[in-house]
Amino acid sequence: MDRLQRPVWYFAGFGLAGLISASALIIADDHHCIPRLAPFAWVGITFGFFIAICFWIYVGLQSIGKQALFICSCTVAYYLSVLVANVWDSHVPALNSLRWGNWGPGAEVFFVAGWVGGFVVLAAALLILLPQQAAWRVLLKAAGWSLVGGILGALGYVMERFSVEQPYRWLQVIGNASLFVIWQTGMALLLALAFRLEHGSSNARPVQDTLAGNTGVRPSYSSSALRVIFFATILILLAYFVQWDLRASMHHL
Repeated sequence: MDRLQRPVWYFAGFGLAGLISASALIIADDHHCIPRLAPFAWVGITFGFFIAICFWIYVGLQSIGKQALFICSCTVAYYLSVLVANVWDSHVPALNSLRWGNWGPGAEVFFVAGWVGGFVVLAAALLILLPQQAAWRVLLKAAGWSLVGGILGALGYVMERFSVEQPYRWLQVIGNASLFVIWQTGMALLLALAFRLEHGSSNARPVQDTLAGNTGVRPSYSSSALRVIFFATILILLAYFVQWDLRASMHHL
C-alpha cells in the first residue's frame, strides 16, 4: 500500500525527522561535537540526511545519487541563508519596528533567510520527486511554498529573542534552540505537505511510477536542461562554500 495513503504516519515521520535533526544539532553543538572543519556544512547535511531517510521510507526514493543531490542542496540552502542574512542585515535598511530591542538582525532578516533556504530545499525536493512536471512550474511553486519557510524563520527569531529576557535558565536554553527546532520541524512538515499535494494534483499513479518517470509524460528538453542547470549550480555553490568554510575554520584552529 502506498504510504502516502497513511497521512498520520506520513506527516508524523517527516515532523519527527525534522525534530530529530534539530535536536541532534543542538546537542552536538552544546557538547562541542560538531567538527571544527567546515562546521556550517553539518547543519545542512544533518537535515538533508534525515529528510532523505523519509523520502526513502515514505516516498520510495531509492536512488543514492538523488538522495545525495538533495543533501547537497540542503547544505547549500543553509550556506545561502546565512549569506543572505548577513548581506541583508548589512546593506538593506532594517525595519526597526521588527527588531527586538536594538540588538542583532531583525525579524525581516530571518524571514528572508528562511525563505531563501526554504526555496532551495523545496525546489530540490520537488525537482527530484516530480520529474514529470515542468521545471519552471516546480520552481515557481517552490518560491510560493517557501514563504512558509520565511514565516518559520521570523517565528524562530521571535521565540529566540523572547527567551533572552526570561529569568530562568531552562527557558533561555529552550529559546536559543527554538530557531532550529521551529524551522527544521516546520520545513520537514512543509516538504511532506507540498509533495503530497503536488503528487496528487499531477496524477493518480503510484509514487514509484512517478519517480521512475513512468507517467506517460516526458519532460521537455528545456525542462530537463533547467533541472541540470539547477543542480549544477548547487554543486558549484557547494564546492565554493565548503572551501570557504574550510579556509575560515582552519584559520581559527
